[in-house]
Amino acid sequence: MSKKLVALSFFKSNKIHYYLENSLIFFPCFKCHQKAIMNSKDTLWNCESCNEQGTLKYLINFTQQNSLENIKKYKIYNPRKKRKEIYKQFSSLKEQCDIKTKNELEYLQKEIDELLIFLLKNR
Repeated sequence: MSKKLVALSFFKSNKIHYYLENSLIFFPCFKCHQKAIMNSKDTLWNCESCNEQGTLKYLINFTQQNSLENIKKYKIYNPRKKRKEIYKQFSSLKEQCDIKTKNELEYLQKEIDELLIFLLKNR
């Protein structure tokens, strides 16, 4: 089994919020609860906020020695998921309005889309 699948299984089975983007796994740091990033190929991870770092083995050992109830409370903001939610709201609004407002909403959606693509590429 690949390290990526083992890592994803660890987060899922322990009900720890995470999301996968390309080969990176984003999850709440066990120390400060801010965004930590794991390379799914080698399971090395580090926290952008407190600089805590380690491997999946460290996280597994941590869960065996500590309660996970606190870490389960935290979620990491997933910009792609939020983008989909916003698009659903735009679609719903467009179905409920007149042509002029629909056109304005489509223009706004396009502008937001361009902004989000730019921000996602340049973070």
